[in-house]
Amino acid sequence: MGKATKKTVKAFEEPTEEVSKPSAVVYLAHIPHGFYEKEMRGFFSQFGELKHLRLSRSKKTGGSKGYAFIEFDSPETAAVVAETMDGYLLFTRILRCKQLTHAEVHADLWKGEGKAFRTTPKEVHFNAMNKAPSKETAKARKKAAKTVHKKALAALAAAGIEYELEEKKEKK
Repeated sequence: MGKATKKTVKAFEEPTEEVSKPSAVVYLAHIPHGFYEKEMRGFFSQFGELKHLRLSRSKKTGGSKGYAFIEFDSPETAAVVAETMDGYLLFTRILRCKQLTHAEVHADLWKGEGKAFRTTPKEVHFNAMNKAPSKETAKARKKAAKTVHKKALAALAAAGIEYELEEKKEKK
Protein backbone atom coordinates (compact mmCIF):
# COMPACT_ATOMS: atom_id res chain seq x y z
CA MET A 1 0.00 0.00 0.00
CA GLY A 2 1.22 3.48 -0.85
CA LYS A 3 2.26 6.29 1.43
CA ALA A 4 -0.59 8.39 2.85
CA THR A 5 -0.43 12.03 1.88
CA LYS A 6 -1.98 14.94 3.71
CA LYS A 7 -4.65 15.12 1.05
CA THR A 8 -5.73 11.50 1.43
CA VAL A 9 -5.67 11.67 5.23
CA LYS A 10 -7.76 14.85 5.15
CA ALA A 11 -10.29 13.20 2.82
CA PHE A 12 -10.92 10.38 5.32
CA GLU A 13 -11.15 12.61 8.40
CA GLU A 14 -14.56 13.06 9.92
CA PRO A 15 -16.04 16.43 8.92
CA THR A 16 -16.50 18.83 11.77
CA GLU A 17 -20.00 19.70 12.87
CA GLU A 18 -19.58 23.31 11.68
CA VAL A 19 -18.53 22.24 8.17
CA SER A 20 -21.26 19.68 7.58
CA LYS A 21 -24.01 21.82 9.09
CA PRO A 22 -26.32 23.15 6.35
CA SER A 23 -26.55 26.90 5.90
CA ALA A 24 -29.54 28.99 4.88
CA VAL A 25 -27.99 29.57 1.42
CA VAL A 26 -29.42 27.93 -1.69
CA TYR A 27 -27.59 27.59 -5.02
CA LEU A 28 -29.92 27.88 -8.01
CA ALA A 29 -28.71 26.84 -11.50
CA HIS A 30 -30.12 26.69 -15.05
CA ILE A 31 -31.99 29.97 -14.59
CA PRO A 32 -33.90 30.96 -17.74
CA HIS A 33 -33.55 34.28 -19.52
CA GLY A 34 -35.99 36.84 -18.14
CA PHE A 35 -36.00 35.45 -14.58
CA TYR A 36 -33.93 38.12 -12.85
CA GLU A 37 -33.57 39.62 -9.36
CA LYS A 38 -37.02 41.24 -9.22
CA GLU A 39 -38.79 38.11 -10.43
CA MET A 40 -36.74 35.88 -8.11
CA ARG A 41 -37.57 38.00 -5.07
CA GLY A 42 -41.26 37.79 -5.89
CA PHE A 43 -41.17 34.05 -6.57
CA PHE A 44 -39.00 32.88 -3.65
CA SER A 45 -40.63 35.17 -1.07
CA GLN A 46 -43.52 32.69 -1.02
CA PHE A 47 -41.25 30.29 0.91
CA GLY A 48 -40.09 32.79 3.51
CA GLU A 49 -38.14 35.97 4.12
CA LEU A 50 -35.11 36.47 1.85
CA LYS A 51 -32.01 37.94 3.47
CA HIS A 52 -29.83 38.09 0.36
CA LEU A 53 -30.15 37.36 -3.34
CA ARG A 54 -27.30 37.43 -5.82
CA LEU A 55 -27.69 36.65 -9.50
CA SER A 56 -24.32 36.15 -11.16
CA ARG A 57 -23.83 38.42 -14.15
CA SER A 58 -21.20 38.84 -16.84
CA LYS A 59 -18.77 41.69 -16.19
CA LYS A 60 -18.59 42.40 -19.90
CA THR A 61 -22.26 42.45 -20.91
CA GLY A 62 -24.21 42.46 -17.65
CA GLY A 63 -26.25 39.48 -18.83
CA SER A 64 -27.18 36.66 -16.47
CA LYS A 65 -24.73 33.76 -16.22
CA GLY A 66 -27.62 31.45 -15.37
CA TYR A 67 -27.03 30.81 -11.67
CA ALA A 68 -27.81 32.55 -8.40
CA PHE A 69 -27.46 32.32 -4.63
CA ILE A 70 -30.35 33.00 -2.27
CA GLU A 71 -30.09 33.27 1.52
CA PHE A 72 -33.16 32.67 3.68
CA ASP A 73 -33.80 33.39 7.35
CA SER A 74 -33.49 29.76 8.39
CA PRO A 75 -31.75 26.61 7.14
CA GLU A 76 -35.08 24.78 7.34
CA THR A 77 -36.63 27.16 4.80
CA ALA A 78 -33.60 26.73 2.56
CA ALA A 79 -33.97 22.94 2.78
CA VAL A 80 -37.63 23.16 1.73
CA VAL A 81 -36.74 25.44 -1.20
CA ALA A 82 -33.89 23.17 -2.34
CA GLU A 83 -36.09 20.09 -2.21
CA THR A 84 -39.12 21.74 -3.84
CA MET A 85 -37.35 23.65 -6.62
CA ASP A 86 -34.82 21.00 -7.70
CA GLY A 87 -36.10 19.73 -11.05
CA TYR A 88 -38.79 22.43 -11.31
CA LEU A 89 -39.70 23.34 -14.91
CA LEU A 90 -39.58 27.11 -15.43
CA PHE A 91 -39.78 28.70 -18.91
CA THR A 92 -38.58 25.53 -20.68
CA ARG A 93 -35.61 25.17 -18.30
CA ILE A 94 -35.31 22.60 -15.53
CA LEU A 95 -33.94 24.34 -12.44
CA ARG A 96 -31.23 22.75 -10.32
CA CYS A 97 -31.33 23.71 -6.68
CA LYS A 98 -28.99 22.74 -3.82
CA GLN A 99 -28.67 23.80 -0.21
CA LEU A 100 -25.07 24.74 0.60
CA THR A 101 -23.15 23.90 3.77
CA HIS A 102 -21.28 26.54 5.76
CA ALA A 103 -17.99 25.39 4.18
CA GLU A 104 -19.35 25.95 0.68
CA VAL A 105 -20.45 29.55 1.34
CA HIS A 106 -17.64 31.91 0.36
CA ALA A 107 -16.96 34.94 2.56
CA ASP A 108 -17.33 37.37 -0.37
CA LEU A 109 -20.48 35.74 -1.78
CA TRP A 110 -22.72 38.74 -1.15
CA LYS A 111 -20.13 41.32 -2.24
CA GLY A 112 -21.69 43.58 -4.87
CA GLU A 113 -25.21 42.30 -4.20
CA GLY A 114 -27.90 44.63 -5.49
CA LYS A 115 -25.43 46.72 -7.47
CA ALA A 116 -26.92 47.89 -10.75
CA PHE A 117 -24.88 47.02 -13.83
CA ARG A 118 -23.84 50.08 -15.79
CA THR A 119 -23.17 49.70 -19.48
CA THR A 120 -21.05 52.07 -21.48
CA PRO A 121 -22.73 53.57 -24.52
CA LYS A 122 -21.93 51.72 -27.74
CA GLU A 123 -20.78 54.96 -29.34
CA VAL A 124 -17.81 55.05 -26.96
CA HIS A 125 -16.65 51.64 -28.17
CA PHE A 126 -17.31 52.42 -31.83
CA ASN A 127 -15.47 55.74 -31.65
CA ALA A 128 -12.47 54.06 -30.03
CA MET A 129 -12.36 51.39 -32.74
CA ASN A 130 -12.90 53.75 -35.65
CA LYS A 131 -10.56 56.59 -34.72
CA ALA A 132 -7.64 57.27 -37.05
CA PRO A 133 -4.34 55.69 -36.00
CA SER A 134 -1.56 57.90 -34.72
CA LYS A 135 1.28 58.92 -37.05
CA GLU A 136 3.66 56.44 -35.40
CA THR A 137 1.16 53.58 -35.77
CA ALA A 138 0.46 54.44 -39.40
CA LYS A 139 4.19 54.59 -40.12
CA ALA A 140 4.79 51.20 -38.46
CA ARG A 141 1.90 49.61 -40.39
CA LYS A 142 3.24 50.97 -43.68
CA LYS A 143 6.73 49.62 -42.92
CA ALA A 144 5.28 46.20 -42.03
CA ALA A 145 3.23 46.13 -45.24
CA LYS A 146 6.35 46.90 -47.31
CA THR A 147 8.24 44.06 -45.60
CA VAL A 148 5.44 41.60 -46.32
CA HIS A 149 5.28 42.81 -49.92
CA LYS A 150 9.05 42.32 -50.40
CA LYS A 151 8.90 38.79 -48.93
CA ALA A 152 6.00 37.87 -51.21
CA LEU A 153 7.84 39.15 -54.28
CA ALA A 154 10.97 37.22 -53.22
CA ALA A 155 8.93 34.02 -52.81
CA LEU A 156 7.38 34.50 -56.25
CA ALA A 157 10.82 35.15 -57.78
CA ALA A 158 12.16 31.98 -56.15
CA ALA A 159 9.28 30.06 -57.74
CA GLY A 160 10.24 31.50 -61.13
CA ILE A 161 7.34 33.94 -61.40
CA GLU A 162 8.10 37.46 -62.53
CA TYR A 163 5.66 39.91 -61.02
CA GLU A 164 5.71 43.65 -60.56
CA LEU A 165 3.28 45.67 -58.52
CA GLU A 166 2.85 49.42 -58.73
CA GLU A 167 3.19 51.21 -55.45
CA LYS A 168 0.21 53.16 -54.25
CA LYS A 169 0.69 56.90 -54.31
CA GLU A 170 0.42 58.63 -50.96
CA LYS A 171 -2.22 61.23 -50.24
CA LYS A 172 -0.90 64.50 -48.94
